[in-house]
Amino acid sequence: RTLDSTSSITAANATFSSGTTTVNGTYNVSGTTTVKSGGTATVNGSLASLGNALNMSSGALSIGTANATVATLTQSGGLLNGAGTLTVSALSTLSGGTQSGSGTTIAQGGATFNLASFYLDGGRTLQLGGASTATGSYDYIYLNSSDPGSGTLTIANGATFTDQTTSSGLNIYAPNYGVSDNGSTAAVNNFGTFTKSGTATTSTISTTFNNDGTVSVQNGTLDLSGGGTDVGASYTGAGTIQFGGGTRTLDSTSSITGNALFSGGATTLNGGVGTGLMTVTGGTATFNGTVTTS
Repeated sequence: RTLDSTSSITAANATFSSGTTTVNGTYNVSGTTTVKSGGTATVNGSLASLGNALNMSSGALSIGTANATVATLTQSGGLLNGAGTLTVSALSTLSGGTQSGSGTTIAQGGATFNLASFYLDGGRTLQLGGASTATGSYDYIYLNSSDPGSGTLTIANGATFTDQTTSSGLNIYAPNYGVSDNGSTAAVNNFGTFTKSGTATTSTISTTFNNDGTVSVQNGTLDLSGGGTDVGASYTGAGTIQFGGGTRTLDSTSSITGNALFSGGATTLNGGVGTGLMTVTGGTATFNGTVTTS
């Protein structure tokens, strides 16, 4: 179905459950937009409102260059695509599916990942505000898929992301889809507080992890194996932060006060280090700052 530029959808709710729908006119829903059962919707016209809630379980929704705001986002499958900004003012519940395109999803109210296999791709950014959690026995967040370009996960200033996973832990990585889409630009940027508190033995972030905030490993090990740059960063907690690969530089205002394991790659520490157990089993660790021994 194709709606021309003089057509409009102004119902309380709209559901796209099969086939392909292209909206070249006005889209203005006050209640809920639902994409399921393989339905595909493309909004090329004026996007006034997606409603209070956006629910996606399969199919695809493309919003082009338009910006939109919803109260809640629930995505268990399907593809959300576009170059604009989708702002979610309350909770985002993300357990599956893909978000792609050069746009940004701003989860102002935080996001929850539960038993997730969730993809960011095609240059898309997911910015977490508020309080976000990863729960369940595992969560997989992939920062690359079959679209050209990779994804970026950002923890905003003042926001928290707490890894509460058990068993297999939280895993953030970027699959390699070939020379032109190898996932090398994927990144996690932390400006807030990332906490590992779950009982999983190890959680792993194998993409670049840039830290301008706080990482608190309260339980088990958090393995940062993709390198990164730290500015004013702090690593704390009774658990262990593992630098497992890549090239990482901590500036002079960064510090490690918890336990640290250097097992791969090259880590340069220009700030303060001490009070915890420092273990080097592989790679190189260069201490240029203050080292405190107990």
